[in-house]
Amino acid sequence: MARGRVVKGFYDRFWKEHEAFSSLVEGLAAPGDRERFASVTLGQLIFVTFVQRRGFLDDDRDYLRNRLWLPRRRPTFFRHFLRRLFHEGLTSPKAERKADLDALLGRVPSFNGGAFDPSELELAHPDLDVPDEAFERVFDFFDAYRWHLDDRPPAAENEIRPDILGTLFEQSVNFRQERKEKGAYYTGEDITEYIARATIIPSLLGATAERCPDSFRPDGPVWRLLRDDPDRYLFEAARHGVDRSLPAEVAVGLRDVKRREGWNRPSADGYGLPTETWREHVARRERCHEVRRQMRSGKVRAVDDLVTHNLDVRRFAEDAIASCTDPAFLRAVWAALRGLSVLDPTCGAGAFLFAALDVLEPLYDACLNRMEALLREAKRPEEFRDFAAIREDVERHPNRRLFVLKSIVVRNLYGVDLMKEATAVCKLRLLLKLIAQARTAADLESLRDVDFNVRAGNALVGFARSEEVTRPGKGTLDAARLDRHLAGEYGIDAGRAEAFRAWRAGHRPFHWFAEFREVMASGGFDVILGNPPYVESAKVRDQYAIRGYATEGCGNLYAHVVERSKALLAPRGRAGMIVPHSAFCTDRMAPLLGLFAGPKTTWVSTYDIRPSKLFAGVDQRLAIYLTAPSAAQRTYGTRYQRWHEAARPHLFRRLRYADVGAMVYPNAVAKAEDDVERRIWEKLRRRRPLGDDLGGRARVYYHNAPRYWVRAMTFAPYFRNARDGAKVSAQVKSLPVGSRAAAAVTAAALNSSLFYWWFLLFSDSRHLNRREIDRFPLGLGEMADAAKQELQALCGRLMEDYRRHATRKTCQYQATGRVVYDEFFPGRSKGLLDEIDRILARHYGFTGEELDFLVNYDVKFRMGREDGRLTPTGADETDFIFPSRPVYFTGL
Repeated sequence: MARGRVVKGFYDRFWKEHEAFSSLVEGLAAPGDRERFASVTLGQLIFVTFVQRRGFLDDDRDYLRNRLWLPRRRPTFFRHFLRRLFHEGLTSPKAERKADLDALLGRVPSFNGGAFDPSELELAHPDLDVPDEAFERVFDFFDAYRWHLDDRPPAAENEIRPDILGTLFEQSVNFRQERKEKGAYYTGEDITEYIARATIIPSLLGATAERCPDSFRPDGPVWRLLRDDPDRYLFEAARHGVDRSLPAEVAVGLRDVKRREGWNRPSADGYGLPTETWREHVARRERCHEVRRQMRSGKVRAVDDLVTHNLDVRRFAEDAIASCTDPAFLRAVWAALRGLSVLDPTCGAGAFLFAALDVLEPLYDACLNRMEALLREAKRPEEFRDFAAIREDVERHPNRRLFVLKSIVVRNLYGVDLMKEATAVCKLRLLLKLIAQARTAADLESLRDVDFNVRAGNALVGFARSEEVTRPGKGTLDAARLDRHLAGEYGIDAGRAEAFRAWRAGHRPFHWFAEFREVMASGGFDVILGNPPYVESAKVRDQYAIRGYATEGCGNLYAHVVERSKALLAPRGRAGMIVPHSAFCTDRMAPLLGLFAGPKTTWVSTYDIRPSKLFAGVDQRLAIYLTAPSAAQRTYGTRYQRWHEAARPHLFRRLRYADVGAMVYPNAVAKAEDDVERRIWEKLRRRRPLGDDLGGRARVYYHNAPRYWVRAMTFAPYFRNARDGAKVSAQVKSLPVGSRAAAAVTAAALNSSLFYWWFLLFSDSRHLNRREIDRFPLGLGEMADAAKQELQALCGRLMEDYRRHATRKTCQYQATGRVVYDEFFPGRSKGLLDEIDRILARHYGFTGEELDFLVNYDVKFRMGREDGRLTPTGADETDFIFPSRPVYFTGL
């Protein structure tokens, strides 16, 4: 089924119709307002189209078109019919409707929850109107497709499913622009699924363990699942090919480091995952076998272990429920499920909330199935009266799935977003999910009481907890009074009506303890997840101000959202978000990193943008963090993730965490995943930092934006522009070194794979700053004279090699005119770089295993791939590749 072509075709046509509809809107002067109104209205029309195709609107599967054609004396379809359908018919109970409304609309259901509340634009512009021809075009477009509410894969190429609504809104012209300005991006389903399962299910298991500790004894029934069948809870991506005997030419390298010549070649079919080399396969294989051993021996027996080992927690939780024989355990799970609160504080159209729903639904089902089984098997039914009552509650609904989804939407999911249009679409999507379970129009009556916990407001402005409010008015939770109190803290006199209205409209305060009273009164949210906006705080100062945050100095909204989330989290709560990876590797973010200090466990995985990226079309290096309360501070990291697009389906299921708490570095979490990296770190930290030995008249020049190679030179690279003449490029910095000999040793070290590993380990992985150079523990004064002499000689050869392979480039820039510069290709000098690493290995006392790790570190991406062979990658800014013999480690 060419689903991708269908969706793309629908999107392409939709944007054309969106533009046409926007151009016809009357009563809105600003193009941005017309586009915003078009996005919301078309979203509502998509919703109604899904519903009418099921015959739920006056038994008419072409309800909108037929109403458009009805004769009328009033001016337009929009003002005469559609506004009343949206804002009266679909929102008011049948008993409260006026006779003329019933006559106009026919038999239509009504829904609570605010999905069809008038938009701010409609309220502010009462003369807003849309001519009939705009709707004729839209309905013609919609009629070209078949609209289905269920979740099944499409059976025909022109079928449209409800998930189209969220994607369209996320990608709408105006929405994209606003979200871009606010630094927010559409989050892929694999990202939302990973964060949701890694936070929600551990939270649920932890809450269940508190209620029923006997089931979680080390030898109890829960952890016995892991011991009895460990492979069931290892993702296939972790297990793939690991039980096959290795080819002899690969296996020999397990015992002898010097015989790993074939390890950088692509692995064979049946062994490796897409794009995986033998070296990567062996590392994954050894990791899988080790985790298996730990599971079989009973060492994996804590909820956090499930996260650290990246196990299939969804299957584990479902199995624990399905196999339970203790009613107390089942009652504990059910109570934990029903009481679980999951918040996305910047929810947009609801991507993370839907991921949470997908995680929770099978757990509800598993509980209900097990209750049914225990009721059937019960010899004393009176002992299971609570299960029988739950069954009766389910039976009061049209079907069980509707009961489950409604329970999740009403009890578990919470969202807030600054854009009211985003929350409206989120509600429409959730409502469609529920409507899809109805078989008849009468079934929709059970949805009348659904009230979505999705609100519009500024998550960063307002009171989080009641204790933050000093004398707000005796015991009041009224938002208007809280707004007036908060305005005073901003220096706004609430008595000056115009100033107060302007402040309130710009800041859109949201008072968490008033809006979500029960959750906050019980201690806060159990799980907070999401994708906060990545935008400099200065860019929103003309709209609203951020006050009272410890992270104000970080200067970015995502840092404030992380801080606000911490304030909203319950004492035993878990959090998971995707943020710029600079959060965990820059001095500027020190206040943010301070939020992760103290008795808690933090997992951080980091992601590059080359050769593939997490957010399509967005050059944003990212990190995903997970947090959980614990008795002591523990920190786990992964290596810096790079992958080819073919490997994306397995990216999150093959994540490997390592304890990096001992790899202490100012304002950074180490990007490491292997025991050998910790051993290298321990040997490095005994040496003096390079910064202690810098200073003097000699110079080392280095490019300040490496990607796959650090380029350090003892000469100033050629650079000339038409405006300034010959000079050193602004992208090239220099280090003061005491002598030419010291400069040669320093340049050699900075070009090494060892330093490249160090650079990726702690930096933002894009900018080579002095903090990484100064803190690099080279131990120059402690280095043996023989090693210095060897490095000096190698540096001379390397500089000659750099010059020999350099290419002179010419560019034209508006500011400086013609620019001519030399571009260097360190990958072509990999053999010399390996020699430098061997000398440094003797200096530090590295083992053969440690040196092998370093010279092959990230080699697949640094050296490129061509016809299955590793080849040196060219300039950092390109994907230039040329044929060459593969470079392999040959020992100390």
